[in-house]
Amino acid sequence: MKKYIASVEAPDDWEPKHKPYSVDFFFDKDIISTDMVEDEWKSLDELPKEDEYILISFANYTLPDIGRMTDGVFYPGDDDKSYKDFGLIVNGWRPLPRCKEG
Repeated sequence: MKKYIASVEAPDDWEPKHKPYSVDFFFDKDIISTDMVEDEWKSLDELPKEDEYILISFANYTLPDIGRMTDGVFYPGDDDKSYKDFGLIVNGWRPLPRCKEG
């Protein structure tokens, strides 16, 4: 079984026994949607729909982020400052996976 790992950090106001706190999640490819594990990154030659939330990849940062594109500019979440304003270089994007039904 191939395993996929993701880490999640706790909010700052939460007091765990040890900081930093992270949890590893293991996903079995056979029991989750293939939309979540297949590599579907798009280049910037193919832009997403305006203001649609997407997963964004960066040339100078290791983790992707959820954001959107407006007028050809990529923004984190609902932020008014662009990724460029934060010094991040967008190098690709992909649609968000569908939510689990039921």
